Amino acid sequence: MGRALKNKKVLVVTSYAVIENTKGFEEPFPQICDYMEMDYQGCIYLCTGSESSDVVSANNIEIAKAKQIIQAAY
Repeated sequence: MGRALKNKKVLVVTSYAVIENTKGFEEPFPQICDYMEMDYQGCIYLCTGSESSDVVSANNIEIAKAKQIIQAAY
């Protein structure tokens, strides 16, 4: 299966409930993709634990970023 993943694009989408530093979550993915010869596109973070305007705005930015990455890939 590993060889079948070679040259595939990877976009990680994650959700979390508590607003905190989530950047440590992303660290292993570029390394794994490099090892597996996959094209790492980034990580999208969506907060599901709050409906405040700041969180909704941040989620909308992340969704727009994901759409842009996906559209560029195809």
